[in-house]
Amino acid sequence: MTRWHAGWVAFTLLLAASGGCDSNRRVRTAGDGRTAEILATIELRKGVALRDREDWDTAIACFTKAIRLDPDNPHSYFGRGFAYRKTGEDDKAIRDYTVAIRLKPGFLVAYLDRSWAYRDKEEFYLQIKDLSELIRLISFHETPV
Repeated sequence: MTRWHAGWVAFTLLLAASGGCDSNRRVRTAGDGRTAEILATIELRKGVALRDREDWDTAIACFTKAIRLDPDNPHSYFGRGFAYRKTGEDDKAIRDYTVAIRLKPGFLVAYLDRSWAYRDKEEFYLQIKDLSELIRLISFHETPV
């Protein structure tokens, strides 16, 4: 068993033992932003692990908790948006993807996933607008050969 795999198994067992992500539970912090940021990162990673297991509702709870702890992290909004899209809640997904893009301009995968949510809602003009912006951003980031 590789170290990475052993670490993943340990994390999954810890997640199961902790009861998942109860977004209503209060989190104690030392009063400094650093503690909240660390706890938010833990919740974000729990959300990603649950997303990978396709446990969408519990993942949404973890991402929501991460957002409460660190509302400036675009990855938490992206993760929750992804889970919302998988549960068919496209309006909520679009809202979260939009926040992620506002917090991290040039967040390519957020543009792509938001375009898919627009497609699912049959809002093709907005889908094309996001895909056009994605193409512009990709061509801007490419380095000449």
